[in-house]
Amino acid sequence: MPSVSPCPLGALILPFVLGIIFARFHPGLSSPAIAPVLFTCSVLLTAFTAFTWKRSVDRRRLLRILSGAGAFVSLFVLGGFHLHSSLASLKESSSGLLRLADRPGRHVMTGQVIRAPAPARDGIRLLVSLSEINSPTGDKPLTGRLSLKIRGIRIENISPGDWIRFSAGLRKVRNFHTPGSFDYETWCAVRRILVKGFVDTPLRVCVTGHSRHSANLSLFRHHLEFWRHRIMITLKRSMAQPGRGIAAALLTGEKAWLTPEIREAFAMAGIGHLLAVSGIHMALAAALTGGLIAMLLLRFEWIILRFPVKKISISAALAASVCYAGLAGFSPSATRAMVMISAFGTAFLLDRPQTPLNSLSAAAWVLLIMDPLHLFGISFQLSFAAVFFLILFSPYFSMEGIPGTHGNPNLENHGIHPESSLSRRLVKALTAWLIPMLLITLTATAATAPVTAWHFQRVSVAGILSNIIMVPLTSFLILPVLLVGAFTVLPAPDAAGALFRLLQYPLDNMAILADRVAGWSWSSYWIPRPAAILVFLIYLFLGALALSFHCRRLRKPAVICLALLTLCSAFQKWQIRHREGIRLHVLDVGQGTAQVVELPGGGLMVVDGGGTISPSFDIGRRVVGPFIRQLGYCSIDVIVASHPEMDHAGGLAALVHDFPVGELWTNGDTSHGIFWKRLMAACSVRGVTHHIFNESETRYFGDTRIDITGPSRCSGLRSRNSRSLVICLSHHGKRILMTGDIDRAREQCLVSSGLGPSDVLTVPHHGSITSSSRDFIAATGPDIAIVSAGWRNRFGLPSPEIINRYREAGTRIYRTDLDGTVTVKLEQDKISVHTFLPHP
Repeated sequence: MPSVSPCPLGALILPFVLGIIFARFHPGLSSPAIAPVLFTCSVLLTAFTAFTWKRSVDRRRLLRILSGAGAFVSLFVLGGFHLHSSLASLKESSSGLLRLADRPGRHVMTGQVIRAPAPARDGIRLLVSLSEINSPTGDKPLTGRLSLKIRGIRIENISPGDWIRFSAGLRKVRNFHTPGSFDYETWCAVRRILVKGFVDTPLRVCVTGHSRHSANLSLFRHHLEFWRHRIMITLKRSMAQPGRGIAAALLTGEKAWLTPEIREAFAMAGIGHLLAVSGIHMALAAALTGGLIAMLLLRFEWIILRFPVKKISISAALAASVCYAGLAGFSPSATRAMVMISAFGTAFLLDRPQTPLNSLSAAAWVLLIMDPLHLFGISFQLSFAAVFFLILFSPYFSMEGIPGTHGNPNLENHGIHPESSLSRRLVKALTAWLIPMLLITLTATAATAPVTAWHFQRVSVAGILSNIIMVPLTSFLILPVLLVGAFTVLPAPDAAGALFRLLQYPLDNMAILADRVAGWSWSSYWIPRPAAILVFLIYLFLGALALSFHCRRLRKPAVICLALLTLCSAFQKWQIRHREGIRLHVLDVGQGTAQVVELPGGGLMVVDGGGTISPSFDIGRRVVGPFIRQLGYCSIDVIVASHPEMDHAGGLAALVHDFPVGELWTNGDTSHGIFWKRLMAACSVRGVTHHIFNESETRYFGDTRIDITGPSRCSGLRSRNSRSLVICLSHHGKRILMTGDIDRAREQCLVSSGLGPSDVLTVPHHGSITSSSRDFIAATGPDIAIVSAGWRNRFGLPSPEIINRYREAGTRIYRTDLDGTVTVKLEQDKISVHTFLPHP
């Protein structure tokens, strides 16, 4: 087996990457304070060299060590400074827009559309490069990119290159500050977007002009975006769902037409990577173009004798990859695939062929120099992990020869006779294709599984089978027809539409097949988020395994890595089961409430699950569920729905669907909302026991007492909010009170019934003025009060008056809109509080 080729670029990029990572989580590395530290290190290194030089026997070895250490430190610091300068440049370019987003109300602005319009719910989404802000007192310059959603218009109404004037509300891009949730801020920052805008009616938008070339949009980019726009329009007119959404994702990388159900089915089936312009698709487009050009040129002898046909075809292939990336709007995933292919092709054109690992490292260098935030993109990590290990394991994919089938009784029993040359050729061809394809799929799945488990807490088992079927079908049938249709859109749109319609049936059946595979009970599994050390050990094991076949010395380290991996995984589970005390997590879920309680002995209780009004965003699946798996849990003992309102119970159905749940506790109220019907249906399908608490009851979980107070003891409670279940947890003399959305009338009833003091209180009704009466605050006397509210919510919660009431009572206030997720640890002798964001 061939040995691994040297990779100097890979060795150099490692400290650069580590510097970026360190600076990401320790911003002080990039501050001016690092300069004295570097100066001190340099002085110490110089002194050490001078002291050792006279006493060193092997001076060459000393020089190699010193130069290696110096290069490592330099590249490490350079990576940190690069990230710092990139973020500073991004914020500086959008500084005026960021200040404007802090001001409430609508703002009139002018800018140019620099990307083809994308469909959105009830309208379209644009990427606008701003030029000025307009006001009655005069126009002022304004810079920055704005992601703008306009309701009520279609993608045909606006073209790339249009100058538009609009009146929009602005909002900074902001994450849910809950561990485990998707890093939306980084996703937008890679696209140079820090602010989003919203226009609620077409009457607030007008097109003022059009230019094909400007400071914001080059002529080349304008042609690509115009081409992309025409493709989207043709797809819309010629295809129906779900085929249209899949075709748009494969051809342009646009996923707006994909329903959440389709995305979920493809993810569960392990083929979610097909819904993007991935490296496989880019390589295929390049190979088809290069192969076609080579085939045409090789037909002419005089061309063969006078021109380098191979280099011409490779140049055409590289040009095709650039065009395909342009079709995808030069999205980060498409740009990454283009750069990786260009790194391999350019090395050949320059007669400097590189090893695959060196070319892969060159692609990583280019992407990280362009924007170091690429490193934290999920698609970046998936792509490089898959390609890296495919290169390491590539020697084992080649079929050196298929064992003879002569005299094989199994073949004869199936009517395949070894003496039949046709049968033998078919068997060899099938085996030569199937075995390498299976090995490649297994390798890619194993290489990407740790990243997938880290970000999505899911592993797809069915992907091994579905990729063997779907990848060839997509690569060799669907994608070539889509590419031909794309190239005929401008000269012959009707012909392009006919080609797209030919794919309606296979694409619709592709969605059906993905849905069938996703329906298998074993297709995919939710798993707890692995610790960083586990991810590191998995990749260390895979690397040692790949090299151990031709380097026996690495077999023992591979076994050691596997043993450590098993030990660390077992310790993580043991730690949860033997944890003492109570931990209350009040999650940042926007304008809603979600509370997760870790009970002694590994128990877990979820009190409310948040919710949003957007049907395309499930807060339970996207925020609460990932947080629970990030804690290391894969089941829930009790789910409590304090009352059937969307902002408290909207995410619970997803939790019941994705986790084994023991019991559901409610107050007996119902709702006609779809969120409540889904919750009840999920409980019925999953066999979850439903307990209704009208009266007050007490339950025990180990040495933790749980008091559930229903609404029946208080008369005259008309609203759902006032009828919320009230949960009190008592552990070794410490108490936590969770109040839902109760109002002053319910508070008075609780106080009259003998409500005792609490150490920790979740503030009723998000800090509304209708709750938190002075008598209630005096009766509970909390040391810590936590308000769950959305950042800059339209209700103005929490009320400043309520915040002042708690402060006057000597209570420490924490808010999810300012502090992110708040974690309170109750132990026998102390209470500690930790916030996701720095607490002021």
